[in-house]
Amino acid sequence: MSSGKQSRDYMHVKDIAKNIVFIALKRNHYGVVNICSGKPIQIKSLVKKWRIKYKWNMFFKYNHYDIPKYESFKFWGSNKKLKKIVGKTYEQK
Repeated sequence: MSSGKQSRDYMHVKDIAKNIVFIALKRNHYGVVNICSGKPIQIKSLVKKWRIKYKWNMFFKYNHYDIPKYESFKFWGSNKKLKKIVGKTYEQK
């Protein structure tokens, strides 16, 4: 993989699906809703957490690939609107 130092917004697919279903079933028109965690996490940290959580017996070869020049180094979303819509039911793992 690359250096893994890029920061991204990560939300587990189950949480994404749960939020989409919740919003869809409300049958209100909210316009564009950013479904995201709102928190940056380094790719390297994320895969290390997965390795521990899932007890993977593997090691990652960092810096094998260069980060493409067109790739943003850091980006994440704002979940303010999402939190307003889902209220206290908003959760993420």
